[in-house]
Amino acid sequence: MTAPISPAAAVPVVLLVEPSLLEQLVQKISNMLQALFTALACLLQPLCCQAAPTSAPLAAPSAFATQDLTSFYSGQTRNASGVTLDEILSWDDSRLEAMHDFIQWLFPLRTRSQFNPTAPVLDEPTRVIMAQDPLIRQNILRSLDRMLQFYGFERRPDGSIAPAPNHADRRAEWATPGNHNYLRITRILTNLNLMNYSVEAREFFAALDPIPEIDAGTKRIWRNAASPAQ
Repeated sequence: MTAPISPAAAVPVVLLVEPSLLEQLVQKISNMLQALFTALACLLQPLCCQAAPTSAPLAAPSAFATQDLTSFYSGQTRNASGVTLDEILSWDDSRLEAMHDFIQWLFPLRTRSQFNPTAPVLDEPTRVIMAQDPLIRQNILRSLDRMLQFYGFERRPDGSIAPAPNHADRRAEWATPGNHNYLRITRILTNLNLMNYSVEAREFFAALDPIPEIDAGTKRIWRNAASPAQ
């Protein structure tokens, strides 16, 4: 027979935890939950980001070809999820945070995305076209302005980028350890250089650099991304 447990042994043990360690534990749990919610959003997004039918539907991209970038950025086609550039730029902050398949279309790179492998890759002929087309260049700045607003910044008439009136509130939403928006910002800075918007890239990094919540390693990556390739 199993020996009965004495009343003394049944008393729960209370562990004393240093407040700093408890705070770290809570932060780790929060990051894990955020990663879980991100994964769920990626799984569910095909169900929730389909565009409403229009009287004159735009053409869908063909096999996610790179050339679809120019027509998408010119407002002639929808992206792989069925939404236009204007529709994406009209999303509120909550939807921009929840969706994870739009950033690769707004700021395409030369390398394929690990998180959205169906997104187009920016080849050199397409880059040259996009970097020279007046309408596309204007739309790139529209995309930048919307993401700056999302992060709590604004682009001023003189070209400088500075904290917006809602900067503190917006920063509290994304400037947390390991936040997925760090990768988004790296992508934005890299794309701006590819699109011959090096001044805007440097201005954006200059606005990001003073944020105390951002670790030194992330800032180093951003600094390199904001620097034009030699």
